[in-house]
Amino acid sequence: LALDLIGLIPVIGVLKYSDETAESVASGEKILKESQTIYESFADMMSLEDAKRYLDFLENGSREGLTSAELAGVEKADALLVSQKVGYEDVWDLRNVGVALVTSYGKSTLNSLKNTENFTDSAIEHIFEGQVNARGKAVGYHYKGIEGTSGNVIPGTESSVNNIGIYKAKVEVNGVPKTANGGFSSFYPKSMSPQEVIGSINEAYRNRVYIRGNTYSGLTSSGMEIEMFLDKNGKIISAYPVY
Repeated sequence: LALDLIGLIPVIGVLKYSDETAESVASGEKILKESQTIYESFADMMSLEDAKRYLDFLENGSREGLTSAELAGVEKADALLVSQKVGYEDVWDLRNVGVALVTSYGKSTLNSLKNTENFTDSAIEHIFEGQVNARGKAVGYHYKGIEGTSGNVIPGTESSVNNIGIYKAKVEVNGVPKTANGGFSSFYPKSMSPQEVIGSINEAYRNRVYIRGNTYSGLTSSGMEIEMFLDKNGKIISAYPVY
């Protein structure tokens, strides 16, 4: 955890508040008020039970009961410490801190997705697994977290993530390298569950504006831009985040 960012200092293996932090907490002020981090706002609104669920997510990858906002990143634990919703002992032994944990899902997850009324029958496979179309071209594959899919990221091609976790990589589907877009697919953030991806696509769909042909674009409340292709009935054929 970026403990130095919140004014905490280690003392003989035990974490203590610095004077500045203690004064700020005592007076009810936000220790990170200059940065106005979104994590603080979430921490202020988070119940003790939600805080415990969040820590369980950090250590064990359990997402039960958490919203996508609460899964935004490990900096949230810093804010929880400052807001005194959790104690140091709760975060001292966390593993894999400093990077967002990645949880993988079985293919059966795709069969239980909700709110897919706006999607064509093949869109879920296209987005989450990738397809080889009738012309033998690899298409789709915009989510890496499903195990055992036809799509794969070609090693060494994955880009860095942008400010909201979107990245791109060269892909292949059933061993067929993608050729469109230079072989690259853009990917939804690794911290998102498949259901959260569906939710973001639906949000962008509601906010969509016409681009050209059958192409539309929409923004989510988190600032993610999603481009999509619609069929003649207005259903989603494909939807991918803009990197």
